[in-house]
Amino acid sequence: MNIFGTAGMVFLIVLNIIFVILGLGLIIAGGMLREKSDTVNDKVLPLLNEIGIGPGFTMGDLLEAIAILVIIIGIIAFTLSTIGGFGACCKNRVLLIIYGIGVVLIGAAEIFVLKAWTDLKKELNETIKSTLLKLLKDYEGNTEDILTIAWNFVFLLFDCCGVNAQSSVDDFSTTTWASTTRGTDVIPGWCCKEAKIDTASSLYGTNCTITPTSSNSHYETGCYTAIEKILTTYSTTFISICTLILLVEILAVISAIVMVIQISNDVNSNRHKEGIVLHSINKTSPNV
Repeated sequence: MNIFGTAGMVFLIVLNIIFVILGLGLIIAGGMLREKSDTVNDKVLPLLNEIGIGPGFTMGDLLEAIAILVIIIGIIAFTLSTIGGFGACCKNRVLLIIYGIGVVLIGAAEIFVLKAWTDLKKELNETIKSTLLKLLKDYEGNTEDILTIAWNFVFLLFDCCGVNAQSSVDDFSTTTWASTTRGTDVIPGWCCKEAKIDTASSLYGTNCTITPTSSNSHYETGCYTAIEKILTTYSTTFISICTLILLVEILAVISAIVMVIQISNDVNSNRHKEGIVLHSINKTSPNV
């Protein structure tokens, strides 16, 4: 095997060790996403499940799908990298060919997912704000209503208040809360910076809710902006990582092809040498 074949072998071995570790990490991360706090899931999912992003598909379904997808990608990465690692170490053409085909298929799937994610993000940006405003109308302030509890946990977890920034518009003026128990409160206690799960309900009627400022509340940050910012951040990170992985996968396929060619050349060279040796032996052997 010449220097190119050796370099390809070393590159594949190192690369696949990294991807085996990455695959295990993704499997663990996906499991943690699915098993995250039951309290948060139970409280926030009723709201997310009301935000439709396609026929029979909601944002809650999207989060679940992402967690499952992460686990699947982890399993595929671990399996494929194991095959590629053994193929490179053992100089096995069959394993390397399987590895190369698998990487090409994964690359094609990544391109499809990137396109689908771009389209989905565009649809979310166009529909999510109007949907959130409609859902906020049923907000009751501090009751045991499932949707109200979901909103309160969104305010708490995303450090936001209302749908738009409440410093410039009053989204709560058309809510059930406004016509029942709102009183002099401008924002709910769950929008206060000092709010905790066990204390937020006691902050109604305080300085924070009656005269909110940027220092004592999140009234300058609407939840649409907070969610859109998170989606943008994840989108940018996701696209960057996938692009980097695609470039590495191209190098991996090239390295696998180089190794297969070199292994084939070595096999043919050895057979040729064996043929020459046998021919020489037959020529020098006396006839019986």
